[in-house]
Amino acid sequence: MSLIEAFCNPPSYGFVTVCEKNAQLLAFDVLDSRAKELALFPELNAAVELMRASWSKESARAAFVEHSDSARKQLLKAWFEHGLTGILDEIAYGQFAEQTPGMRFISHPARFALWFVRWINSMHGFLFPHLALSNGDLISEFSTNPMWKDGFVRCFAWHPHVPEFAIAMKDDFVHIRSLESNGSLAVERTLKHKLQKGVADIAWKPLSSSILAVACQSCVLIWKIDPLSMATHLWSSAVQTLTHPGHCPVISIAWCPDEGLLVSASPTDTSILVWNVAMDDCVPLKRFGSGGSTFLKWSPDGSKLFSACPSSVFRIWECVNWTCQKWTKLLARCQSACWSPDGKILLFTLHDEEVIYSLTFQSDSSNPTALTKTQISAIKVSAVNRDTETGLISLGGPVQDMAWDSNGERLAVSFMDPSAQFVAIFQTSLETIFEIIPIGFIRGRPDETATILSFRPKFVGGSLLTIVWSSGRIAHIPLYYAPRRQISDIVDPFSSVSTMHRPLFTKMAGSLSLIKCIEL
Repeated sequence: MSLIEAFCNPPSYGFVTVCEKNAQLLAFDVLDSRAKELALFPELNAAVELMRASWSKESARAAFVEHSDSARKQLLKAWFEHGLTGILDEIAYGQFAEQTPGMRFISHPARFALWFVRWINSMHGFLFPHLALSNGDLISEFSTNPMWKDGFVRCFAWHPHVPEFAIAMKDDFVHIRSLESNGSLAVERTLKHKLQKGVADIAWKPLSSSILAVACQSCVLIWKIDPLSMATHLWSSAVQTLTHPGHCPVISIAWCPDEGLLVSASPTDTSILVWNVAMDDCVPLKRFGSGGSTFLKWSPDGSKLFSACPSSVFRIWECVNWTCQKWTKLLARCQSACWSPDGKILLFTLHDEEVIYSLTFQSDSSNPTALTKTQISAIKVSAVNRDTETGLISLGGPVQDMAWDSNGERLAVSFMDPSAQFVAIFQTSLETIFEIIPIGFIRGRPDETATILSFRPKFVGGSLLTIVWSSGRIAHIPLYYAPRRQISDIVDPFSSVSTMHRPLFTKMAGSLSLIKCIEL
């Protein structure tokens, strides 16, 4: 049975969801003034602010007039542009042999060596087809943002401590927007650097108010933003560059919650880099046979690191001795993942799969650094067709992305087409057993689809969900409820049994199990 069947019908076409109240999602007509009155923060439309797109297929080579170089310069040029295959190609078919007397005899061995190298590369490309993609196509293929290449917004990240968020636009400018207590804009800053191309991820440093990491095509940029400065544009003087040979494009980054370590991943590099940003140094976590890494998720308690691969493999690292568990024989590659606030439960989905998998870890008292799994379960979110006033609609299906709030009580799930216009909201509980209860669907304006989900940490009064829609509109939807941790001390022990509906999925009950999908 699909858990989607337990949901009520979503808002009608032309209605937009504005908030949650009393465990119900409220939606109003787009033209209804109440929709703006209930909005906690003003909406932002990135399409209006976006002036140009930086992803151009033109090369800087077109700006220069070609001229003939010496044989030595041609070889150096071939080496820097194409590596070993470039040199072999130049020797075998270029002008090197003709311009160098007595060196024509090496062209035939060079052709054989070139054929052999290309054959080896073709076999590697057969095992890992993603290596044949361009940098832009690589990021677009593995990003949880389905409109990374063509949309207006590429990345979004809330600051962990203050009402501030960062937005990476299609033109690769990063905008920092600081908000007042009433939600109005206090100050906006713009970050731009010549190496800030193909931005794939952004992440604020925990326990800091002014450091933002940006994953770019060729490096990781560490921006140091002075919170007291009123400067609206920051340039190269406020940035630190982290580069490593062969580690590009950088597609995912994550900060350790309680230390200054930063990890970065690339789908073309089999190593995950652990950066000591203060020392400008890194240590590679080398693992072979999986074709690189596509995204990283550090558990909130800092004890575990999840890394997904382009192939049907993922790893979970323990962050003391840096050993890992390797999970293979999946039905597909990992699409998305998120940790519970206590770092004991991992939810993940597979590409084109209509299931959310739940993996629970429990520490071993005899070996605190060991990773011990207790149970694996599955939550079906198979597509369900509903007949509405405007026709037949599809709900659920393959999961695109997930986000879990810092209270551990709200889970947002977005879907691939044809259900991309809806975001499912679940109520979750981590007390004793893992429970998940459907609440409802969030719907945007007509013809909008959800591209990015993000919860603001430490929101008072419940949870604040930010959704970036395909139109470029950034909506902040407050989910009002009383967190359990705030009311646990004032519960009347003589009160009647709660009338809350029985959870439709209970992990301990094991309503569904994961079989034949995952093995150690």
